[in-house]
Amino acid sequence: SAYKFGLFQKKENGVWMTGSPQKPQELSESEALYLGKSIRDALVKGAHIIENTVLDSLEAYETLHDHLVAEIGEQYCNWSWIHKYFSVLFCDRLSSFHSTDWQIHVLRALKIRPSDKYYARSGQIAMVQKHLNWYYGQFFEAFYERFGGPRQFVRIGTSDGVKNYAAQWAKR
Repeated sequence: SAYKFGLFQKKENGVWMTGSPQKPQELSESEALYLGKSIRDALVKGAHIIENTVLDSLEAYETLHDHLVAEIGEQYCNWSWIHKYFSVLFCDRLSSFHSTDWQIHVLRALKIRPSDKYYARSGQIAMVQKHLNWYYGQFFEAFYERFGGPRQFVRIGTSDGVKNYAAQWAKR
């Protein structure tokens, strides 16, 4: 869906759109221009932050995530295409796993406790790739051959009538 980019122009009628498929929002040209500049500014500021941050530990990546959220906004930090843009610019600092499901799958398969922070998980994987001296393609091919893709599991008996344990198991 084009909504994942935060801003797009409909091909059929040229109307600028934002929102989501469930809650589409039409924008005037001036609103679209303002939003477009905001997205551009977030990309530039985020790239500058990543470029000027020493990223050599999980703590550094968690601080990076917090800094990005504070400076460009949580909304932009959570868009996977923005992470993808940053990972293309900084392939030695961020992994090319843009989906939370993939990030968690990779880290759990490698017996690394995933950070709760999106850019920190990306950094955890990037540090593994850097240690191996492998690019994303090499890492992905070896990883996928051994572990496959993400899987969803259901635990039967997640509540005992008093407490629901599903959230506790989801974090493992």
